[in-house]
Amino acid sequence: APALARAWGDTLAIAHVFDDSVTRGLPQDVRETIAASMSDFLHSEAVRLGSEGLKVEEHILSGAPEQALANLASQSKTRLVIVSSLGRRPEGWLLGSVAERTADINPLPTLVVRSSAPFEAWARQERPLKIFAAFDFTGAAEAALRWIKCLTAAGPCEIVVGYLDWPLGEARRLGITDQLLFTHNGPQVQRI
Repeated sequence: APALARAWGDTLAIAHVFDDSVTRGLPQDVRETIAASMSDFLHSEAVRLGSEGLKVEEHILSGAPEQALANLASQSKTRLVIVSSLGRRPEGWLLGSVAERTADINPLPTLVVRSSAPFEAWARQERPLKIFAAFDFTGAAEAALRWIKCLTAAGPCEIVVGYLDWPLGEARRLGITDQLLFTHNGPQVQRI
């Protein structure tokens, strides 16, 4: 996020959301201690990033994390929401990850990052950012490609666009009705 904010000349908004469904049962003094600790941590990050020349806003929010982040993004001039995902969660605790639910409900583009290392190396211009975009001829896929173009403005990228077709669907999409095959594309579909 700092690398993109720097490249685009944007303000970086950093946020932490206290999940009410998780903290609701805790004693008030424990909730206050956790809140103070997270607020201090967020503030120290904002100071660190500010010392690197970034304009930073801090936000401590509460509620359902995905909704709180979507609300924050829609109330500001947010261009991209970046959330981390550790890829782990306690079994049976949540249905889907916070990152997945944020991407699902957020009307703005959302980037879910599992490992920051490739992005950090890209930001330092040590390597290109490797991007794979699944394309399916929809508006959402077109929007994803437009976002990839925005990323190329921030640094070098290696881009692969992939499309996986279903032979029956592909023939119909192209208006070919005389070669409906289940296992592979017919010669006319392959030529197109």
